[in-house]
Amino acid sequence: MKNFLTRRFRRFAADDTGTITVESILILPVVMWAFVATFVYYDAFASRTASQRAAYTISDSIGRQQNDVLTPEDLESYNRIFGYLSKTQRDTRLRVSSVVWNPGDELYEIVWSYATNEGIPMTEADLTPELVARLPVLPQRESAYIVETSVNFVPLTEALPLSGIILRRQTLREFIVSRPRFSPQLRFDDGTGLVGTTFPTCDDPGVICGTEDPGA
Repeated sequence: MKNFLTRRFRRFAADDTGTITVESILILPVVMWAFVATFVYYDAFASRTASQRAAYTISDSIGRQQNDVLTPEDLESYNRIFGYLSKTQRDTRLRVSSVVWNPGDELYEIVWSYATNEGIPMTEADLTPELVARLPVLPQRESAYIVETSVNFVPLTEALPLSGIILRRQTLREFIVSRPRFSPQLRFDDGTGLVGTTFPTCDDPGVICGTEDPGA
């Protein structure tokens, strides 16, 4: 009996019939996951690239304003253009803020800010040390504007089971700081009056020049 069982076990150990089928069953889920993940990650990187290019295009266009005054309707139109350039219409948002450096208090100040799609404009509380570290050093009578964009990215496999294993839904954000090209400061009119005019010069009435006193 012992010899019989020994021969049976040796024969079973030496038999390799069906190994290809077993290996295929084990490896097929991994291969399918890698195949689908390739398309998902490619789509994610393509969406990220399109969002970045669209954001920089919008930022450059806004900075080219000369004598025109920006309005909420203009920025809402820029948001629609951003949605078109980023190849998506899925909850795109745009926030534009104009900031200046106050040499007297040695801090940045927000001149005006507007956010599309019922977003929240930038406030002084948003000027955290982390954000200020990303702003350039501004000379007197110079300003910068911040363009922030966001778009919701939905993976191609969101409707499939266990889609979160590959990639989850996320928001693609961009933060761009630029200087107006043709004017010291971007002007904005929210309907209640002009906000953000050009800085005074020494030729303007009532301006005191040739002093180191920031208050003057």
